[in-house]
Amino acid sequence: MRRTGSGTAPAMAMVVLLALLSAGPPDSSMPALSRLSDSRWLGGGHPTSSRSPGRVDPPPDAVVPETYFGMHIHRAVPQSGELTTTAWPVVRFGAWRLWDAHVAWASLEPKRGVWDFSLLDRYVALAESAQVEVLLPLGLSPAWAAARPKEASAYHPGNASEPADMEAWDKYVRTVVSRYRGRIKAYEIWNEPNLPQFFSGHVEEMVRLAQTAYVRIKRLDAGAVVVSPSATGRPGVAWLESYLDAGGGRWADVIGFHFYVGQNDSPEDMAALVPRVREVVDAHGFRARPIWNTETGWRLEGQQPAPVARYRVQQTAGLDDTLAAAYVARALVLGWAEGLERFYWYSWDNYTMGLVEADGTTLKPAAKAYGTVYKWLIGARVTDVSERLDGTWTVAVRRDKDREAVIVWNPGGVTAYSPPSLWTEAVACNVAGECRPLSGEGTKDVVVGASPIFIERTSR
Repeated sequence: MRRTGSGTAPAMAMVVLLALLSAGPPDSSMPALSRLSDSRWLGGGHPTSSRSPGRVDPPPDAVVPETYFGMHIHRAVPQSGELTTTAWPVVRFGAWRLWDAHVAWASLEPKRGVWDFSLLDRYVALAESAQVEVLLPLGLSPAWAAARPKEASAYHPGNASEPADMEAWDKYVRTVVSRYRGRIKAYEIWNEPNLPQFFSGHVEEMVRLAQTAYVRIKRLDAGAVVVSPSATGRPGVAWLESYLDAGGGRWADVIGFHFYVGQNDSPEDMAALVPRVREVVDAHGFRARPIWNTETGWRLEGQQPAPVARYRVQQTAGLDDTLAAAYVARALVLGWAEGLERFYWYSWDNYTMGLVEADGTTLKPAAKAYGTVYKWLIGARVTDVSERLDGTWTVAVRRDKDREAVIVWNPGGVTAYSPPSLWTEAVACNVAGECRPLSGEGTKDVVVGASPIFIERTSR
């Protein structure tokens, strides 16, 4: 629950801010505010979220692990039907969700009893060599197994239908888990079941699928983590509630959810959805269940045209490079601060939502932001999160007793931020990883905008 905050930028700081912003290019020797006032540091502005300002509920008292940083990669190995192959990401991450990667049930068993593990074998081997954990979603009925084999879906006919025969589902789960015992670390039961193009059955049928899969997985690989079906967006909260009402919570170690909001909504709007999901989960008696964000992203503009024509129009409707980098950083920071244990970004190489250009190699600024935030958070604790009345967010980070920092931004525009008075020397870094020292008067009023700035104290 938020409490109304009282902090605002001092009036004098705002006068200094306006004067500096109107004074033209700053002298590089100036230690004050204006040194951080170019677009690489401030980012593009965006309307603030509807959340009232104040202090956020206490963040988790835990060190941020590498597995918090999850990713989707669609074309990590050469495959038929794909025009490009993606180079392995240069940014660090700890978990890989294999969705839209051609390894759902319909791809693994295209005909009854005919299996093709060639692609999944290569994915798992690649993940092991990179030391990242695999999350494999289970689902998408092959037409031969579907209760409604001719029904349209987001992919091929029948994929959204529940299987006509539960034994076929059980055999699929049994075959996959037996093959990858101890190698695939987590399984997710279906994808976005609140959307009929992904699942057209009833909630009760999804519970039966989850129960069958959970029991089978635990018998074959007791250490594997089972993630609940991941509903998506604001409407997904009601679906999750109905699923838990029907008893689905028993058949999961983790609650999965896709914290998508609208393309015109902000990461702060995304973060506001997390407490709603947590409230539903807790109300059903599962307070100890972690919540994983198994998919979230926004459309991002690209400088290279997608090789497939239908994606090119969507590219032009994406966030520009500057705002995209700011969104990636804010979403990752707020996700952990709100209590998410994992955050699988969608995606590294999607043609309209990817962090790299269409060639699968050239990094967008958003990819660099992902890598930068990894460095800010990994191995650290988030100790405090608050939002001022002027819309400025501050997230306090501590790595040990001698290393403390704040991550600061304002989604609505440019404002001033004053670090703690004892911070007589500090270093400020932007989402591109560019850092500048601050000292003396320069630590008193720092310009912040939509793009987060990481300010770490260096004085002791």
